[in-house]
Amino acid sequence: MNRIRLAVMLVVAVATGIPAFAALSPKFADWAKGPEQWLLTRDELRAWKNVKTDEEAQAFIDLFWARRDPTPGTFRNEFRENFETRVQYTDENYKSEKSKKRGSLTDPGRVYILLGPPKVSGNQGKTSMGLMDNGSASAPGGSTGESMGGKTGIAEGPNQMRGSMSAKMVWEYPQPAQIGLMGNVVFIQDQVSLDFHYDPQQGNVAGAMRQAIEKAVVNKDLTAVPDWAIPPHFEIKQAEPAEVSTVTVETKEAAPGTTVIKRGGKTVETVVAVAGSPGAHDLALIADSRAVKPQEDSPFGGVVKKSTFKKSDDIGFMFQYCRPQVDSVRTSLKFAILLSGKVGSENVDIEVPEDESTAEPVRTMPGCSIVRGSIPAGSLQAGTYSFTMRVTDPATSQSYNLAQDFKVE
Repeated sequence: MNRIRLAVMLVVAVATGIPAFAALSPKFADWAKGPEQWLLTRDELRAWKNVKTDEEAQAFIDLFWARRDPTPGTFRNEFRENFETRVQYTDENYKSEKSKKRGSLTDPGRVYILLGPPKVSGNQGKTSMGLMDNGSASAPGGSTGESMGGKTGIAEGPNQMRGSMSAKMVWEYPQPAQIGLMGNVVFIQDQVSLDFHYDPQQGNVAGAMRQAIEKAVVNKDLTAVPDWAIPPHFEIKQAEPAEVSTVTVETKEAAPGTTVIKRGGKTVETVVAVAGSPGAHDLALIADSRAVKPQEDSPFGGVVKKSTFKKSDDIGFMFQYCRPQVDSVRTSLKFAILLSGKVGSENVDIEVPEDESTAEPVRTMPGCSIVRGSIPAGSLQAGTYSFTMRVTDPATSQSYNLAQDFKVE
């Protein structure tokens, strides 16, 4: 996925001795405290502790996933998609009842993420989680007993059992030896915290999870992010209001099929862009650019279009690029972005200098591709903006203007 990174100017008081992670934005500071921590090797954990900037953090994360990509050189990272599916499932099903801890950060969530869904799960006694029923488990995130992964530097977790135990869950895997288990996985509920912890005395659970983490690193020789895993790097900077050579007019409501280009609250250019025609069109701001699946039967089925974003959101975007009489479009396009907005009583222009990205063919739309990416909304002040994109095809030297209004709260 194309990822636009923002180079934000930070004022750092070096003399105060602020720890390295104090320089990281909230987006990265807690990354290794999330479910990704279950996949970190000892070497990666040490390396992450030395990360000092957002740019270093993003490079670390890009390399982290590239080392686990079972199909290097392709856009898709099936391992990451499977991991995210399991995280979503465990967050929905294994949340701690008392502490409200994310399900993916509980012991059952950790085991599920690393070892996959069990074939059979059962419980004994009263369970506060109310998640597991006797019988076969039907859950996403890989085939039954599928393993994800290697050797970990993360502590095995607080498996000491406090207080009296009121419930037990048992997970059975069809071929436990293949994933490093020596029997069933047994979880015991702590009556005080109401959390379930795996029993370290049964099944060799810790050893199986270490083996899973080790197997996940399939591209062990990668020490830097390869070209095929590098998203475009853009620097966003505050721009001085530019002189406009064309005559400016007051903003008016656009006619159907017309794109309005704004700068400083004024309309400076209008371009007709008919959806479905050759060229670039159909710009959409979306909740998650990873929801677009170009090679699936319903490539836009999971896409949620948005016009309002919180500062904690990513502003996802996508647009289509079509060429007639071409079955598979995979071309490099150049594009630059202008965020022109109104913050309070002031007009603000923020420019993203031109960069290049590869369009991804849409299997169900011969001759058409999509370009997608995202911008962190946290770098923008609350206000109303126009997202304007200038797209150029170097092969034809044709350019297109796309725009959509949005708000940051």
